[in-house]
Amino acid sequence: MSGAAAVSSLPAKAVLGTAGSHRARLKVAVKEWGRSDVLKLSYALDLFQNLLDTDPKPPIYSFNTILISISRMKQFPAAISLFNSMNRAGGICPNSHTFGILVDCCCRMRSVDLGFGIFAAMLKRGCGPNTVVFTSLIRGLCYEHRINDAVALFDEMPLMGCPPNVVTFTTIIKGISSSGSGKSAIVLDLLRRMSEIGGACKPDVVAYTAVIDALCKDGDLEKASERFQEMEALGIHPNVFTYSAIIDAYCKGGSLKKAVSLFEEMVVKGVSPNIVTCNTVIDALCRHGAVEKAAELFDLMKLAGFPPDVVTFNSIVYALCKEELAVEAHKFLDFMSDNGVEPDAVTYTALMDGYARIGKTDDALNVFDLMVSKGKKPDAVTYCILINLYLRTEKTDLALKIFDDLPKKGFEHTATICNVVLTELYRVGRVADAKRTHEKMVAAGVTPDIETYHAIIRGLCKNHCVDEAMDIFQVMQSQNFKAEVKTFNFMMDGLYKAGKYKLVRDLFDGLPAKGLSPDAFSYTVLMNSLISDGLLHEFEELYQSMERSKCILDSTMLNTIVQSLLKKGDIRKSIDFLNRMEKQKFSLEEPTVSLLNSLLKENENFQEHLKSLADFPRKNANFRDEVCINSLIECFKTYLLQDEASRE
Repeated sequence: MSGAAAVSSLPAKAVLGTAGSHRARLKVAVKEWGRSDVLKLSYALDLFQNLLDTDPKPPIYSFNTILISISRMKQFPAAISLFNSMNRAGGICPNSHTFGILVDCCCRMRSVDLGFGIFAAMLKRGCGPNTVVFTSLIRGLCYEHRINDAVALFDEMPLMGCPPNVVTFTTIIKGISSSGSGKSAIVLDLLRRMSEIGGACKPDVVAYTAVIDALCKDGDLEKASERFQEMEALGIHPNVFTYSAIIDAYCKGGSLKKAVSLFEEMVVKGVSPNIVTCNTVIDALCRHGAVEKAAELFDLMKLAGFPPDVVTFNSIVYALCKEELAVEAHKFLDFMSDNGVEPDAVTYTALMDGYARIGKTDDALNVFDLMVSKGKKPDAVTYCILINLYLRTEKTDLALKIFDDLPKKGFEHTATICNVVLTELYRVGRVADAKRTHEKMVAAGVTPDIETYHAIIRGLCKNHCVDEAMDIFQVMQSQNFKAEVKTFNFMMDGLYKAGKYKLVRDLFDGLPAKGLSPDAFSYTVLMNSLISDGLLHEFEELYQSMERSKCILDSTMLNTIVQSLLKKGDIRKSIDFLNRMEKQKFSLEEPTVSLLNSLLKENENFQEHLKSLADFPRKNANFRDEVCINSLIECFKTYLLQDEASRE
């Protein structure tokens, strides 16, 4: 044990004794203890009291040494209390360093106003202000989000003979960055000023990192990259925090390749990534579906001596579950235990969601039971998944009970949870329960969001309550929700299926007035509506208009149009759209195949039109209903044989 460590492990009186030069022993004890890595508050308080009891009083630097050590322990109130004891004892003259320590303590304990009080006492005692004290006050103002006051104080420093140094500039840059977006120009101007002043203000790696972090948070990756290259050109080597700031911004901005490239560059240049950097890259890889690449980095982390933490494992588990590999994800629970990492609520919730995605409800519920048995408290997301599981398995009453009990468990009925419940209740046809849930939601003061209205409108339409859906749609519009084209699409689709074709056209025509442009789904609904209403000329005009707008229909949309045309008996146009599907290599869906099958058997005219597409079913061999497909192919074969026989 070192001498300093030995000193800190003994009571102060045992170290000082009662004989000899008490004052000299005190100075030695304070000096040794100040160097110690083993800091104990009780010993510091005892030693400080001995200083106060000694006459003549020891020099102020002895008191400062103990105050600094207590501050490093983050025992800020204790430091301020000892300072007050100094004042009461008398005969001790605090210097600028003393006041600086106390101001810093106040600011770090988020009591900057108290810090200003000590600053005023400092000036009253004739101790001139210094840059360190101003920097502490600026940091304290930033901690309390009083950025305007911090900037004002920063600007006053030169007027009081205390020009800011690189630490002051860095502090104000970090504060401005934390106050929100749109601050790129300000932080770049501060960096420019630092470079122009030079000397004690010359930007260092910490300053550049603060600026780069601010630019990244502001979404200005181009300027952040420029500053990164600039600092390297100046011989200022980026550290792990510099790299981490840009890598995180690239990941969040979807530039995964750039993030990985920078990560690799970082390693090549000998800058060791920390666990946060590794987790950032692994999480981004996982969210972009590059699970194998994430697993490689995961293994490299372990080899490099960075044991993965729960955040690392959660990223992998989440990614596997998203890829519908819940069984593989489940194996990571044992792997986590083997690595001394305990799964948390996020881990179990991700796994529950993974099993729910692949329809393994029992496994998902078993994970929930395991989670509870391990003492992990479910969060709102967990309960949301649990409620959804019970609703999907038609255990509606149990789901509603859990939903009703959420406030008792400390969770509010948020719009997100209510939306899940509403969607599933409407899906299984429990319209009355869905309406009651909505009423409870409103009574509890939960503000519906756009997804709430979507769930209600779709649910009511699905359950043949189109008039009620239209009422809700109009209420939503009256409440100044930002219009979305899919809101109109849901309502239009419901009206179309209810045979209210004119209202479909009215909603479609009203889109531009709401600042919206119809999408492919909007066009599809209206085209089907026009076909069903017998307005085939208008249908053709709308289709041409859609092509001019560059909207592209997908396979399902074209299938529905073919179905509408077949039902309406317009064989020519249906064949035309079948040809379009063939050219785009789209597959026929089962309802389309069924209609074709039926019409081929019953309608001779239809057979004539289908002659040019005799091999079409063969080119669409990936139909969902093989029996129906084979039947259709056989019909074509029969037709061809009959056609050839008639020619002979």
